[in-house]
Amino acid sequence: MLLVNVSESDRKSDKLKKDNEELRARLHELKIDSEANAENADGGENNFQDEDILEAQSKIAAQKKEYNFL
Repeated sequence: MLLVNVSESDRKSDKLKKDNEELRARLHELKIDSEANAENADGGENNFQDEDILEAQSKIAAQKKEYNFL
């Protein structure tokens, strides 16, 4: 029983790590796109926060919280 629980926890941990890495990569891509768009906006600073970035940050925070409780 204990080995089953450990195995399940390891599986969940691995999945969360993979999901976290995918979200970090997506966030990085969105940041690059956002910076490129800001540079193209008449040279002015663009304070626009892309909804996808905010969603990815929220998911990362939730996964970190869940991972810490495993």
